Amino acid sequence: EARVLENAIRGDVADYVRAEKTLILGWNRQAWTIIRELDEYAPDGSSLTVAADIAGGEEELRQKCAPEKCRQKICWQSADFTNRSDLDRLEPTDYDHIILLPDDGLPELDADWRTLVTLVNLRDIARGKGHPFTIVSEMKDIRTRDLAMVTRIDDFIVSDNLVSHAICQICENKHLAGVFRDIFNSEGSEIYLKPVSEYVEPGIEVNFLTVVEAARRRNEVAIGYKIGECAANQDEGYGVKLNPCKSVKLVFKTDDRVIVLAES
Repeated sequence: EARVLENAIRGDVADYVRAEKTLILGWNRQAWTIIRELDEYAPDGSSLTVAADIAGGEEELRQKCAPEKCRQKICWQSADFTNRSDLDRLEPTDYDHIILLPDDGLPELDADWRTLVTLVNLRDIARGKGHPFTIVSEMKDIRTRDLAMVTRIDDFIVSDNLVSHAICQICENKHLAGVFRDIFNSEGSEIYLKPVSEYVEPGIEVNFLTVVEAARRRNEVAIGYKIGECAANQDEGYGVKLNPCKSVKLVFKTDDRVIVLAES
């Protein structure tokens, strides 16, 4: 029978929230929604830059994202980010997170091709500078998924596919609609991937029950974990383990994450 390993639980770990810099490459009909949602979670002092080559985009951004309307500083840069020299001038390594959006005005495969070219360049820049910024990208066509994994992208969203899955689950169980609504709302609890070191000591053997107890003491619910070294391994589910057996023995490393339901 699994038991809580008290010596492995970290003591009171102060939440250190620092300002973050986010770069959005591209523009489409989802951009405003993304900016509004990011603004709900942005720590004080954070900033967001949009880089795209759309006429009139800067003026539109200035009107909709005036300082009195947004918590974070938001600005615009005109750039063709598929061009390597333009991408270098944006200095991606200055940012913590990069979001890559496809162009709605292009056919799906053409838009995804532009995305893949940019992803390859971003990974090359990150490798050359040794700066591990995170990258999240939207894909238009599910068939592009396997190619995207070659770029070691942190995450990607195939928007139509995601919506289809959500609709199917709600059709099977209408009560899930309320769950989705609560999780995706900026108020209340959301799903987070937090450093394992906030919960248990890395480098020593623990069971998942200990992780669950460590999260409970922070008023959170641990629902799984992510192994950092498996992030690019499709056979290992990219390192994500949900609802594991509480008796499973684990030795976490500092780049691993605990998946929790928690308030922001």
